[in-house]
Amino acid sequence: NVITYLNNENTVCFDEAQFFNESIIKVVQQLADDGIRVIISGLDMDYKREPFGYMPYLLSISDTVTKLTAVCNSCGEDAMYSKRIVPGASLISTTIVLIVVLSIIVSSLF
Repeated sequence: NVITYLNNENTVCFDEAQFFNESIIKVVQQLADDGIRVIISGLDMDYKREPFGYMPYLLSISDTVTKLTAVCNSCGEDAMYSKRIVPGASLISTTIVLIVVLSIIVSSLF
């Protein structure tokens, strides 16, 4: 449990939060309840453009959400989602490679 490793920190950051299990929800809530600022980053959608992991829930309990985009490797425009690349598979050249980064700041839940 990350809470047991804290030493008077006022901010805790989580990266790649889409890969955490459901326990991240309780940890984030406990940290926020204890007055600790929580910053979370992760992908909100997977390559199928479906909600990724527990990110939708984390989005819903956040005080502030900043949605960032990457740059598409094909067209140079803003990239809104990711693309799955499977070794050995043929790829359609017109498919845009997209990545989304989501930053969540939870300062207090109540």
